This record gives sequence, C-alpha cells and structure tokens, in this order.
Amino acid sequence: MMNKKGVTLIELIVSVAIFTIIASGLWRMVRGGTRTFVRARQQSEVIDSGERALRGFQQQQGMLKEIRRCSGVKNMQADTLSMTGPAGSVTYFLQSNRLMKAVTPVMSVTATTMTVAGDVTAVGFRYFVINTGLVSVATSAVTVNSVEVRLHIKKNETDYDLVSSARFRN
Repeated sequence: MMNKKGVTLIELIVSVAIFTIIASGLWRMVRGGTRTFVRARQQSEVIDSGERALRGFQQQQGMLKEIRRCSGVKNMQADTLSMTGPAGSVTYFLQSNRLMKAVTPVMSVTATTMTVAGDVTAVGFRYFVINTGLVSVATSAVTVNSVEVRLHIKKNETDYDLVSSARFRN
C-alpha cells in the first residue's frame, strides 16, 4: 500500500485555473473602480473650474457677482458680455478655448486682460428685460436688466454645460 502525500498535476492545474479566474475578476473590479474614480475627479475639476468662473473663488470675483455690481450692458452680443461697472468697463469673451476678462478702468483706455477659465469651447450670453414679473428677450442694450451666461466646457472628450443668470443693479 502506497502513502500519497502531495497533489497530482490535475489538482494543481485546477487550483491554478480557479485562482486565475478569481484574480482576473478582482483585477477588473479594481481597474473599473479606478477608471470611475479618475473620470469623476476630472468631471469635478471641470465643473469646479466653470463654477469658479461663474461664482468666483477666494479673492477672485466671479462673473455673476460682477454682473450684479454693474449698472448695465454696453452692447449686446451673443458671444461677448460688455458691461459698465463702478470701476469702469468689464468685458468677458472667448479666446483660444479660454474665457477671458478685460477690465478698463474709468479714466483709462488700456484694458487689463486675464484668463478666467480654461477648456471653454463656447460661451453664450442671452439678454433679458424683466418688467413687472414678465421676462422677455431684450432688443436694446439700454433695456437689459438680466443676463444668462452659458459656458460649454470640453475636457477629455466629455462635454459639460454650465448655465446661470444674474440681474444688473440698475
């Protein structure tokens, strides 16, 4: 009678196959979770960038707050917002996928230009008149008292639209 102390080749192959199936399933779960995390982080960064442009961040004043401080629109364009404020003229526009802000002080002709947000592929402005609770599309810069801002941001082949509005203090 022989004493068997060990595993046969068949048992070893079966146990390696079972281990491989379990390990590959775990690897797919970890890889999928990592991809989801990276995508969520990228999405959060893009949305934060757009929100900072609209609402401001720390000492930087956002576009909506600036609209509320300004007295009105200088001219109505779908892709450029040009306003008159207490410190001078403020203009928002798109340049090379960056949302730009140009500030011209009251007694100056030279504007200071700065980047407000990157990865912006389109910017749109809609101008409204609000009279006694009725909202209608403005036909003249003089009558505008509210503006809707739409930012289209594209990063890593994913599109995001951020829309908000604010009223002028006029």
